[in-house]
Amino acid sequence: MRITEIHGTHLEVTGPIRQYVENRLSHVAKVVGRFEPCDLRVELEKTVPAQKKGVIYLAKLNLVLPGEHLHAESDKEVLYDAVDEAVHKLARQAKKYKETH
Repeated sequence: MRITEIHGTHLEVTGPIRQYVENRLSHVAKVVGRFEPCDLRVELEKTVPAQKKGVIYLAKLNLVLPGEHLHAESDKEVLYDAVDEAVHKLARQAKKYKETH
């Protein structure tokens, strides 16, 4: 699996954030390792939806597999929690893809 981009909107994707995302995605990479081409795009976003609700972080993962496009997203108050949940959702979809192909 190749991570084609880790993009941040309204936040800087620092080295530690990039490393955290890559480490979390290693499990998904093992699941889809035999499928090629396999490209992943990561979007991280910091939003302020309403004045008194505070900052919300959004993590979107788009994985392109042969004949399939998987998408997972999550929004949380903590960036790392959003990444964890989105990766978990993507891993479930990837396992289903692997079982059918």
